[in-house]
Amino acid sequence: MADAIALGSSTFHYKMLPPMEKFIDSIGKAGIKAKVGAAFGSYGWSGEAPVLIAEQMRKIGMNVIDPVLFHFLIFIITVKCVLAC
Repeated sequence: MADAIALGSSTFHYKMLPPMEKFIDSIGKAGIKAKVGAAFGSYGWSGEAPVLIAEQMRKIGMNVIDPVLFHFLIFIITVKCVLAC
């Protein structure tokens, strides 16, 4: 079993994506506790998803580091690829 778990989601309507919320619920029911966790995500306007993921991970008993946020990361990668290609 893994020593640490990193979970991420983009923000959609000020929330994490529903499949991620269900996944966190399922690992909580599986009894995964006292693991190190990390939350990350990309966002365009608001960026709540990584913070919400970290909160949910803490609720199920994980030791979570501060969330990592990427503002417009996908857009930047796409622009760089288009310009470089």
